[in-house]
Amino acid sequence: MNYTAYRLYLYPFEPLHFGYGGQRGNVLPTLPYIPGRALRGALAGWANKNGILPDTGSEFMKIFGEMTTPGADAYAVSFPFCYLNGMPPAPLSLFEVKGGGGHPRHAPLRQNTYRLAWRRKSLAGFDPADYVLDFLCRNEWPAEIEEYNLQPLRQAVVEDGGIYPAHSPAMLLRAAHDEDTGRVGEGGESGGLHAEEVLPRAEVHGDFPFSERFYCGDLVFDSGNDGLRNLFNALFEASAPFQAACENKSEYDWKEVGRKNLVFLGRRLTPAAVFVAETVTPDVPACQPDDTRVTLTFTSDARTADLSVNPHPFDPSLWQSCPGLDRAEKIRCFSARASTNGAVHVPGTSFSPLGTVPVLQAGSCVYLEKAQLNTPEVINELAWKGFMGTGGDTRNGFGRFTVNDMMHRIKTEQGA
Repeated sequence: MNYTAYRLYLYPFEPLHFGYGGQRGNVLPTLPYIPGRALRGALAGWANKNGILPDTGSEFMKIFGEMTTPGADAYAVSFPFCYLNGMPPAPLSLFEVKGGGGHPRHAPLRQNTYRLAWRRKSLAGFDPADYVLDFLCRNEWPAEIEEYNLQPLRQAVVEDGGIYPAHSPAMLLRAAHDEDTGRVGEGGESGGLHAEEVLPRAEVHGDFPFSERFYCGDLVFDSGNDGLRNLFNALFEASAPFQAACENKSEYDWKEVGRKNLVFLGRRLTPAAVFVAETVTPDVPACQPDDTRVTLTFTSDARTADLSVNPHPFDPSLWQSCPGLDRAEKIRCFSARASTNGAVHVPGTSFSPLGTVPVLQAGSCVYLEKAQLNTPEVINELAWKGFMGTGGDTRNGFGRFTVNDMMHRIKTEQGA
């Protein structure tokens, strides 16, 4: 199967809210990213309103409906989690000195080449504001390093070899949310003020590293499927002015967007400009034919295909279905459990809640041995598998991972 990946850029005009459960006290929380399910619904509305793929045809539901739709399995597509400025969560294997000046809540870490993190037993000369240690492929654990009290690096994101503090959701005061729709400020009987978490709207100017705020993710689909290719090519062609501005490194006024580049996101159906900037390919891991060790670092939450199986801590099915990894065994992992839920909302109808499902949290990573990456073809297939996702609900962007990320340097003396 031949895949194509388009890099999507989303510029919301107003703050976004993506609920993932009931109101907690007087706070209605939001996910810290645009979920793939929400993007799928937004692009479904875009395709229908622009006459590109009317919702009256069977193909519409095969592409934008649930995977239980008859014939949907013939339309291989993965709608991504879209992160602020395209920065996914940092791996959970990263540690810092407790109370160190480089804590991401205080300021961006100054060491942008953190992927060259130290691998020495001793931390003599270690500056906690400059370095972060990765323990996925180390022989020792954080507790075994003397003189320094290490803690997991939290609330951090990564981009191009740099670590930055994650952007915390803002709080808006609203009236109590309506019990039927789950929306804040629409007829709650209790009255009074409640807080609603929101993600920031798009901005053009600000302080580094968020000098421009947008949301980014990679839409992946089977380019051999005529329906998928024609559908997403329409968005690609409509983004030509944006693409030209990117190539020329010139300004582009996304606020003047036309209807062919407009979608509506979240519970409040917030308008957002959407563009395809470029076609992208996954980074092919640097593997040799005799390599037997490999690392997988998840950039989105992961679910198991069997919903009765809890993916934490790293159920083997998450890697055994990947090319070259059916016999691989776990050496070490860093993971966290989380959960996902949501609702199906068709205009004119009430919310239909979905059940809560356990997931492996984005940033979880695993170090494997006995991998069989014997040919360039298998290595390339594994890289594309990371783009499409492994486990369950990959259509909504779950289970995406990177292979042999440079931050997890596998030591040659360990047999890789």
